[in-house]
Amino acid sequence: MCFTENIAFSLMGILIGYFIGNRLAIGRDKRNEFNEVAVPITLKLMRQLEILNENHLVDSLVSDNAFKELRLHLSKRKGIRYNADLEKYKESIKNSGHWEKGETVVDDLTEYIKATKKCLIILKENKNLKFFTILPL
Repeated sequence: MCFTENIAFSLMGILIGYFIGNRLAIGRDKRNEFNEVAVPITLKLMRQLEILNENHLVDSLVSDNAFKELRLHLSKRKGIRYNADLEKYKESIKNSGHWEKGETVVDDLTEYIKATKKCLIILKENKNLKFFTILPL
């Protein structure tokens, strides 16, 4: 090989290495941003699931703003599914109990529990979240 071929291959290797490194850094940054939003939501949903499994009615521990912020970090396809599951989650909260004479009456928590688990599964399915290697469902 001549000198110019060596320089061309070296420059091409540098450019390819830079491109791959840049893509990996962007992916790492996206994962970290997602985790900053998802980990607190996950912990609150897990706590909520514990309370529901004890047969106690509880309002959602996660605010709507937190769910909206999480939606910003999902792809379009996952976001559509996430929105549908989030609507089921909100509906299950409404149908799980009611107030009667100043006390909460639990109607049926099974749908609420299923919807909460579904929200946790969506967070777990996003491969960006490495938090679940410590806390299994």
